[in-house]
Amino acid sequence: MLQGAVENLLDRSTSIQLLDGSVVALDQYSKDLILQSLHEMSTSALRCLGFAYKEDLSEFETYNGDEDHPAHQLLLEPRNYSSIESNLTFVGLAGLRVSWHSNLLFSGLFRFFHNHN
Repeated sequence: MLQGAVENLLDRSTSIQLLDGSVVALDQYSKDLILQSLHEMSTSALRCLGFAYKEDLSEFETYNGDEDHPAHQLLLEPRNYSSIESNLTFVGLAGLRVSWHSNLLFSGLFRFFHNHN
């Protein structure tokens, strides 16, 4: 499962998963609808994240983070990312409302832990 900027995930997606779980080709009309929703959510002061996944990642099926695993070597090379993160299935987007209070709290906690470690 990947998360990130909606536009970036759409650019790397070739299919979309519908509400009933079926997967269909991602056409321009669907992309335009998603981007319209993104625009509406963004203008409502929401931070938006997109979600997608890749079905066929056989080289990662047994990968558990072990540095000796062959998939680990793939992840160490940035030039491999485009092939790994391509032909995705887009599943949706979420809008997060983050108030300035929570941003200040996070910033304050980050400084506190950074200064005390």
